[in-house]
Amino acid sequence: GGTLMEVSYQQTADVERDWNDTLSQREQALMSIARVLIARPRFVLLERIGNTLDADEIAKILRALSARNVAYVAIGDGDQTLDSYDAVLDLSAGGRWRWSPIRNAQIVEKSESA
Repeated sequence: GGTLMEVSYQQTADVERDWNDTLSQREQALMSIARVLIARPRFVLLERIGNTLDADEIAKILRALSARNVAYVAIGDGDQTLDSYDAVLDLSAGGRWRWSPIRNAQIVEKSESA
């Protein structure tokens, strides 16, 4: 029994694999986050992280990034909770944009911040 498993492992251990085919999108996203947490860059761009991870996983990841002093910019459709963010940059057609700070998980309107 043990010898067969050992031989089987040895035969596949040196095989090059395409992780895009081996890991699910969720697993690939988590591996990418793990690499970022190990590397501890100054900042990271998170593109549509909500497409593959749930809200609890995202909250844990953002807390882990903050704990390691890694700034993050999350690019998405605005469908996430605002608890872990400092501001929202809303990009519109024609190059228009609006920067809105967040306080207590709520977007502060310009009239309130003036």
